[in-house]
Amino acid sequence: MFYSMNSSDGMVGLAGMVRTAEGRQWHRYSSRSRKAGIERMQLQEMDIVEEFNSDPLPNRTNSWSADEMCAHSSDFYCIPALRNFETELRVAPKYKVSTCVVQKSMSTVMTAIFCYLFDEDGFQQAGRELLKEIKRTRFCENRNEARSMRSLRWHFGIRNEDDWIHTMVTRDPVDRFLSGFVDKCIKMPLPGEYCNGCKANMTCFVIKEYERMVSELKKDRFTRTFEDRHFFPQNWRCELSKHMEHSRFIRYSSNATGTLLNDLFDILTQQKVENSTLEFIRNELISGRTPHSTVESYARNFLEERLRSSDFLMEYIVRMFYYDFKILHYDFPLGFE
Repeated sequence: MFYSMNSSDGMVGLAGMVRTAEGRQWHRYSSRSRKAGIERMQLQEMDIVEEFNSDPLPNRTNSWSADEMCAHSSDFYCIPALRNFETELRVAPKYKVSTCVVQKSMSTVMTAIFCYLFDEDGFQQAGRELLKEIKRTRFCENRNEARSMRSLRWHFGIRNEDDWIHTMVTRDPVDRFLSGFVDKCIKMPLPGEYCNGCKANMTCFVIKEYERMVSELKKDRFTRTFEDRHFFPQNWRCELSKHMEHSRFIRYSSNATGTLLNDLFDILTQQKVENSTLEFIRNELISGRTPHSTVESYARNFLEERLRSSDFLMEYIVRMFYYDFKILHYDFPLGFE
């Protein structure tokens, strides 16, 4: 139908189009607002979080250090080191550098950075932004990715790794656990019996996640559930048992101008990444936070205080992540030094 400003039908038709367009815009805005409102409510409705996390907690049964506790493996089972749980690699062959992505250790951002390094022109021409990339619509899906070190070498024709650097962002185990719990069990929970059936109960989740790690080790075959990928030890990733000596660790920092950016740029500069490329990455990273960030949430602060003030809960954290503390060089929590 042809719409003319001089015909009554045209005026009605045009007005209808405008109302329809405005309606679509309002629907999109309203949907985003509702989603943002729900997320804010999930983080700020502390009565729910407190209801699930207000029961008195028992004390530790001893005052051993982490090393003493984990030396008595028959009594205080600590999760062992360097199991081959899962490998997810992102590659920038032009610069001979790769990264092992680990959930809740800047995995989405590192995937975006290595996508940009892989296809700088395409990434920018597509109007992509590093902090707005998400896993299910990532720009470089299946183009610069590998699921094993062997696959990486074969797919990208690597015959000599002497001038390659393989990186991995690491995160303080307590910080990573809290970020994962707030993000996946409170802020953006899955439907149904999520978070080991514990929902927002952190004590329940800590105990069941520890028991799950023990159970999976006894089976000697990993199921790799949603929770597993976000909470299992970092040192179980990317075949570190075989490639530790070739790996360079980058320390996570919630502030992009902190250790993460400094460590990453040292490596990229060594691999002769151009200054203009580094400047693009820097400007993108200091522009804000990812949608998964929990560092400033009220729920995070409440649960961190509860976790760190409980020797009982912290004992489970140390049992689960003892070798993350040791291998990745993070300080043990207070009372476990």
